[in-house]
Amino acid sequence: MTEYEILDLVGGESAQSATQFTLYLSVLFAYLITAYFVGDKLTRAQVFLLSGLYIFVNLAQAWGMVLTMNRVGELMEMKAEISPLTEWEEGYVGYGNLWAIAMVIGVLASLYFMWNVRHPNTE
Repeated sequence: MTEYEILDLVGGESAQSATQFTLYLSVLFAYLITAYFVGDKLTRAQVFLLSGLYIFVNLAQAWGMVLTMNRVGELMEMKAEISPLTEWEEGYVGYGNLWAIAMVIGVLASLYFMWNVRHPNTE
C-alpha cells in the first residue's frame, strides 16, 4: 500500500471517529433532556428501559471509538515503515482510549443526573 493510500484510510477512520462522537453526543443530550423534563414522571420500568438502551448505545459508541483509533494506530505503523511520521501523525495515535474513557465518564455523569432528578434533595 502506498503512503497516500494509508493516509487516505487514516482520513476515513478519522471521519468515522468524528461520526461516532457526534452520535454519542446526540444520544447523551437526548437522555439529559429527557431526564430534565420528564425524568421524575417516568415509571421505574420506563427509566430502566430508557437507561439500559442509553447505556448500550453509548458504550457501543465508546467501544467503536477504541476500535477505530486502534485501526488508525495500525495504519500509522504501516506508514512509519514507508516514511517517518510527522509530529502531527505521532501525536494523533493513541487518543482513542482517552476519548472512550471520557465518553464512559459522560454516561456515568448523565446516569447520576437522572438519579438526582428522580431523587431530589429535600433539604
